[in-house]
Parts: sequence; C-alpha cells; structure tokens
Amino acid sequence: MTDSKTNADKSARIAQQPKLFKGFGIDFHIILFPFNWKHSDRLSSESARIDVLVVEDNSHDAELIEKFIGESQYNCQVTIKANATEAKIFLNHYTKDPERILLVLLDLRLPGESGFEFLRELRGKSQFDSLPVSIISASTAAQDIAEALELEVSSYIAKPKDFLQYNKLTKAFDELIFSMFDTNAGAMPYKHQHESESTRGGSDSSPSSDSRLSTLL
Repeated sequence: MTDSKTNADKSARIAQQPKLFKGFGIDFHIILFPFNWKHSDRLSSESARIDVLVVEDNSHDAELIEKFIGESQYNCQVTIKANATEAKIFLNHYTKDPERILLVLLDLRLPGESGFEFLRELRGKSQFDSLPVSIISASTAAQDIAEALELEVSSYIAKPKDFLQYNKLTKAFDELIFSMFDTNAGAMPYKHQHESESTRGGSDSSPSSDSRLSTLL
C-alpha cells in the first residue's frame, strides 16, 4: 500500500511539472527540472565546448542523437558509450576544464546495468553529485519520469518516433543548453540562429521563447 501511494504521489508530482517544447509534435516532449540544476558550469566564451556523453546501446538511435547534436549552434563534442561500464570508464578519466562543460545524455534501457542503476551510482559519488544528466528514452511512463526526477536529472527527453521529429530536436537541444549553461539565460530570451518557419509560431508549434523561459525560470 505504501509503495502504491508513493508511486501515485510521484505521478501526481510529474503531472504538475512544466512541459516545454511541446510544439515539436505529439510523439515526444522534453520536461525540464530546473530545481535539479545544481551545477555552476557556464559557457565562459563563444569558443567554450560542451562535451556530451551519450550513453546509448542502440547504434541507430546513437547515430540520430549524434546528428542532431552535431547541428547545434553550440560547440559540442559527442562521445558515445554503449553501456554503463564504458560510460564510467570515460567519466573516471574525464578532466574538467574551464573551457569545457560536461553533459550526459542517458538512455534507461541499457544492457547489463540499467540507466537508473548507473545514475544511482553516480549520485552516490561526491564528484558526480552535481553532474548534469538528461534522460533520453523511449519510455514515457510516469514511474520512469518520477524516478528520474528523484535522481535529480536535469531534463527528460522522450525519444522521437521518426526521423523528422529527430530533426527538430536540434532547436530543442539548443534551448536546453541555453537555459542550463548560457550566461545570458534569464537576462534575454533564447533565439536560435537558424530559426525556420517549420518551428516557429502557430497552433501546432511551440510557444514563444519568452513564455517558455519565464515558465522555466
């Protein structure tokens, strides 16, 4: 009974979270959890780099994720690891630098150690306690989102179900980076350098940057 009540409470809490970037299609969404952002990392200059560790065992999904990050207006370096063991080796050898920011995009369904098990282990180590981790998963189950929230993820990205939706993730990813790491976040609305008509305005599009940022911040 207690577990059922706890799960219900978590699901109710999830239902109250702001769902941003909804206009990119009904097949996926991104939920931001700004109250989990414990990192102090900020892009120190235009040349600053974001190192994105993608933990994903599906080679097709990994290729699509690398593609949409590669089209970002930010300077991103993508590293792909197929399981938690490989990801831990990478993190243990990663050297922080003022000109680099590390972000982890983590799939939940991994071979061997699951994404949640990997994340719990990270959160139990002081050096990774504030590491920004975003879930990117095919699951939109409330219990998975609730567990991710409890493990202090920065955001939850539900994987798109087709290639066209993946193409639109670049703008959403850039707005996520802006909100989390850009020194201008909060002082000015986000604006994509190559904003197109297909992702601007209209009843089927995402709300304006101003409204999303005010909801976020």
